[in-house]
Amino acid sequence: MPYLRALTSMEDGAFATMMQQFKAGKYAGKRMRFSGFVKTDNVKDYCGLWMRVDNHAEDVLQFDNAVSLKIVARSMGLRRQYIFKPI
Repeated sequence: MPYLRALTSMEDGAFATMMQQFKAGKYAGKRMRFSGFVKTDNVKDYCGLWMRVDNHAEDVLQFDNAVSLKIVARSMGLRRQYIFKPI
């Protein structure tokens, strides 16, 4: 199974992200599901997956930053899932 791994140590309080952008034309008006497994070690604050939907002007239409589903310390592979309904 493919995975991504951070190679650089982060300072306390630092923030890092990985993004993927795509044209949403074929998804317009449909329910969107984003899910993934997160394996962690030595997380000091928290980490998680997040999903955001923007319009053409880059206004944020929907956003979930997983703050209610924080992943802390060490996890052996937690599944997280977000579902956005059509707007």
